Amino acid sequence: MSLEGYIVGKMFVKLAETTPGALNREAFMKQVSASKFDLGGIPIDFTKGNQGSDLIVASYVTRAGFAEVTPEVWKQMLH
Repeated sequence: MSLEGYIVGKMFVKLAETTPGALNREAFMKQVSASKFDLGGIPIDFTKGNQGSDLIVASYVTRAGFAEVTPEVWKQMLH
């Protein structure tokens, strides 16, 4: 969840910085609907609707923190 919050924060800052004129809801939403950019390898595109990304990363919790579910991990989980 912290990664999602980080992405939303970075996205808001980029959009707020590029919104022309006064920063209000109408101007911000207009900028959002015209925006397409990359956040360090995560493509975000709001030009085709309200969903900016289709990225899904399955993860699980380990003693060391979160780990990505790879095909090998799926096989282990199913046995």
